[in-house]
Amino acid sequence: MPHRQAVREVIRKLGAEDIAMEVFGARDARPLLECARILREETDLFVGIYANRYGFIPEGTTVSITEAEYKAATEYGIPRLIFIEGEHPLSPGHAAR
Repeated sequence: MPHRQAVREVIRKLGAEDIAMEVFGARDARPLLECARILREETDLFVGIYANRYGFIPEGTTVSITEAEYKAATEYGIPRLIFIEGEHPLSPGHAAR
């Protein structure tokens, strides 16, 4: 997605580090727990880019990792910039399983 790359480049030009799922690599922690930890310990600003899918819902949970990240950023008082691409509904019906 070119818009994600453009946002990542701007973040880097500002001298900040972007943390995107596609660069996580293999980690011992479960993705949902690792996302929460990174938000809590390493994040000054949350940038959400949402498009045509609700996101992956891990087994045993009721919301996607994407929604959980947003809720955690809200809970931790992290400023949020949200971008929505296109006119796609953001609903659980679009979840990737």
